[in-house]
Amino acid sequence: MSDKPVIFFDGVCVLCNGFADFILKWDKKKFFYLAPLQGAHAKKALHQKYYTDLDSIIYLKGKKVHTKSDAILNILLDLGGFWEICLILFVFPKFLRDFIYRHIANKRYKWFGEKDLCRIPLPHEKNRFLA
Repeated sequence: MSDKPVIFFDGVCVLCNGFADFILKWDKKKFFYLAPLQGAHAKKALHQKYYTDLDSIIYLKGKKVHTKSDAILNILLDLGGFWEICLILFVFPKFLRDFIYRHIANKRYKWFGEKDLCRIPLPHEKNRFLA
């Protein structure tokens, strides 16, 4: 694996899988890898406190680990282009951004649903996913 950043997400969460689809659609430079938090790569690359917290998107960039709202905003900034407008959201304190993030994370299965199994990448996506 190269040193490309990895986005770890809850593989059975419909909202989280929608975010993975969003990344695949807008990441024209193929900058990011994606991996489910339930997978072997998460256990290998992350400290246990991260891969057992299925309520947070984890963004691993180099040796830096971003969680919750920081992860989402840093991913959008690294996505570039129009999405850099999200930089303005950093003016809100982290505790406030994370409060909103946690509220959505706690309701995500109820609001968006849950799959029985982790997402299986389509053939053209396989080179972007880490198991």
